[in-house]
Amino acid sequence: MALVVTMLLDTFMMGIAGIILWLYLIFAPQAKSVNYS
Repeated sequence: MALVVTMLLDTFMMGIAGIILWLYLIFAPQAKSVNYS
């Protein structure tokens, strides 16, 4: 049971990390362009 919970938590954390990474890649260039303009 503990192994299943660990796997689920690991997948969950990887999913959150992936979403944060995508959001950063999407919004970071826009923020830079706004700052330079």
